[in-house]
Amino acid sequence: MRTHIQVLGWVYIATHVLYIVGAIAFFLFFSAAGAVSAVSAGVGVAAILASIGTFIAGILLVVGLPGFIVGYYLLKEAPWARIAGIVLSVLMLINFATLGLTTVLGIYGLWVLFNPETVAIFEGRRTRIA
Repeated sequence: MRTHIQVLGWVYIATHVLYIVGAIAFFLFFSAAGAVSAVSAGVGVAAILASIGTFIAGILLVVGLPGFIVGYYLLKEAPWARIAGIVLSVLMLINFATLGLTTVLGIYGLWVLFNPETVAIFEGRRTRIA
């Protein structure tokens, strides 16, 4: 089961890095569009574009950072990461925007994190293998 915990941690990291990269891309794109429009259309349009980019980037960061952090600490077998992973997996069950891929990941996460062997690992009843 330790292997499944490692896989889940890395998958959480990989999928949520995409949100973080998307946040950076949205922020940079809308900031550049705002700078270009400031020259041609005026400061008002630039401010609106920059605000839209910042808003979308903020949402993507709010979604991406917790998943990245939980994935990292699942790899470290931090006791709180199991509970946070369960919460994250439940939230992933209701995200249908990605054609069910996050739903499948949420189901896998719940299966891994509710497994009695996983519970024993995170509660420290089994010694770590370095």
